[in-house]
Amino acid sequence: MVDNIDAKEWFAKGLTYFESNRFEEALKAYEKAIEIFPGIAEAWTNKGNTLAALGRDDEALIAYDKAIGLNPNLIEARLNKGIMLSEHGKPKEAIAEYDAAIAIKADDADLWYNKGVAWHKIGNSEEAIKAYDEVIKINPKSSQVWNNRGVAQHDLNRPAEAVKSFDEAIKLNPRYAKAWNNKGDAYADMGKYNEAMKAFDEAVKIDPQFLEAWHNKGDAYTEMAHFDQAVAAYDQALKINAHDAITWNSKGEALLKSGEQIEAFRCFVKATDIDPKLAVAWFNKGTVFFKTGKNEDALAAYLQAVRYDPGFAKAWYNLSLVYHNLKKHDDETKARAQASNLDPSYK
Repeated sequence: MVDNIDAKEWFAKGLTYFESNRFEEALKAYEKAIEIFPGIAEAWTNKGNTLAALGRDDEALIAYDKAIGLNPNLIEARLNKGIMLSEHGKPKEAIAEYDAAIAIKADDADLWYNKGVAWHKIGNSEEAIKAYDEVIKINPKSSQVWNNRGVAQHDLNRPAEAVKSFDEAIKLNPRYAKAWNNKGDAYADMGKYNEAMKAFDEAVKIDPQFLEAWHNKGDAYTEMAHFDQAVAAYDQALKINAHDAITWNSKGEALLKSGEQIEAFRCFVKATDIDPKLAVAWFNKGTVFFKTGKNEDALAAYLQAVRYDPGFAKAWYNLSLVYHNLKKHDDETKARAQASNLDPSYK
């Protein structure tokens, strides 16, 4: 009996230390509680939480397993184990934990939410939406869930439905910059660039350091053939992160479409300097070389593009054009065949 009291005291100390972010002391307290009374499942769970806070994830998983072994109905241990598994690239195993916990407590919104996140990581957006819908039944006031639901709908090429979900998220939190950005992205995919621009403008008004929103705004301007505004938007993104290779490439594409070939090429070079494996930037470099009659340089650039993205059909097709110019007809035939295998429109 005395041991049990002592264990509870150490457990309480662990809670206090943990809440004060004194994780090493919390860990020692939970270990002391477990040493005195090894059968406290909650102590094993909290030990797992503390180990996770210390970045000792493998040990945390062992602690969660011990907690679950002592009490299979312990929701917190299953939830936190699932989150950790999902973060470590094991979303299917995470879903198994969430399902086991949901069988015990079906009205736990956190379980359904994290199940949705895990399904999204797997790439099964339909199942993710089902899970988010369960969260909404329990708690319709979560702006994050509505946003995630919209992202999953957009992934399924249902942008109009996605906009409705993003609108729900924004109703709940008008300053939710990510939801505004995602709404703009969905509108852009529908070709509704004016609506998209309004949404992107709201996103960057709320968060002027939101690189993705500035980038997306640049993409929308490019699609509208407003190239000067596109370049200005990309420049705002690059002020936030001058080492963003994708933005340098996108800025180059806008400049190329506006006829600024030299400035465009400099952007593509910058992109490949930052990320030597960015296939689309190599492709764009190849296109500049090809347009200026530099076939050997174009060949080298296109070969880099297909090296880093073997499924890049247009790069294979352009490679065949360069081989044609260089009178390398066997290579031309092979490149054209590769392009048409990937995309029949290149036959």
